[in-house]
Amino acid sequence: MKISIKILSFAVFCSFLLFITCERVLEEDSTKQTTEEGLFLEKFQYGVFPAGNYTESKDTFLQSANPNYNYGASVSGYVGCFKNTVSDLYRYLIMFNISGHIPKGAIIEQAYLILYIDPGRTESLSLKGIYEVTRDYTEGTYTGSVSSVGATWLTYSGLSAWSNAGGDFNSPLISNSLELANIFEGGHVGYYTFSLNKTVVQKWIDTPQNNFGVIIKNIDEDPPVTNNYYSEIYSNNNAALSRRPMFEVYYRLP
Repeated sequence: MKISIKILSFAVFCSFLLFITCERVLEEDSTKQTTEEGLFLEKFQYGVFPAGNYTESKDTFLQSANPNYNYGASVSGYVGCFKNTVSDLYRYLIMFNISGHIPKGAIIEQAYLILYIDPGRTESLSLKGIYEVTRDYTEGTYTGSVSSVGATWLTYSGLSAWSNAGGDFNSPLISNSLELANIFEGGHVGYYTFSLNKTVVQKWIDTPQNNFGVIIKNIDEDPPVTNNYYSEIYSNNNAALSRRPMFEVYYRLP
């Protein structure tokens, strides 16, 4: 009889643990279903989402005036042109690995890249856009030094050259164009959102090996010489976790 009671007690205890575990899983899954249409949301942010140990993102920026410099460890990235000249261009690269975090076969419905941007004090009105990168690159560990182990304006690895200086990317815009003005002309320091082409993000789910991320640049990189078109983007290395780039993906299951 004592043995039977012990077995029964153990079975009840195991059932309780199973119930708690299942309930927790359901709660976690339910937080992803965020719309009336039954879409699921997955967020990606270095060191924050989907979990605090997420480090499957990389970013850096490229500068034409210092074509051999790597900025992979910088706390900010830059986009535009500086010093009133088209000879100094800035482009920002960022990539998020989403494979393994969104179910294989998921159907992408919406995708957004949310950036914390300081549009600057001298920048005239400009349009920023996002393009799909077509080659993998090495992030690097420098904050503005000559590098043989990180992407630069001329190279994707510090040694091997891009096909085109300034990064290899497809020319069609894959986002909305984002208009920025300096803070004295109606602009603000804060969060800005790009909507990405869901077909491109779907490709990253279906063929993860083709996900090389995106590049952000001025749509018009040949502005009047009297204007600066220069903005600061808080990067993956920024100490303010909430201001690091965030990628939001809304999807449904087939």
